[in-house]
Amino acid sequence: MPAGIGIGDRLLSPLHTHDASGVIHVESTTVRSYSLAEFFAVWGVRLTKTCLAGECGDGKVHLFVNGKPAADPNRVVLAQHLEIVVAFGAPPKPVPSSYRF
Repeated sequence: MPAGIGIGDRLLSPLHTHDASGVIHVESTTVRSYSLAEFFAVWGVRLTKTCLAGECGDGKVHLFVNGKPAADPNRVVLAQHLEIVVAFGAPPKPVPSSYRF
């Protein structure tokens, strides 16, 4: 994932990345839940149950949160220290379940 997602000349989205480490930052004065799908929308990359970017197919999008399958990116709520894996096609083996923060 690239650096600078959600960061522009005079814009800082509540969902953004500072660097290419893959860490998503949630920084907002409004306290509410944000979903993985919302982050991808900020990025400008389509993410649904069946599509990742321009690629679509039933059973081809795989989501994992802390090593466990998740079905819907709209229901993956971003929280501190989650390891989220998004894959298209065959899921990775093994599925990463933790990240060194």
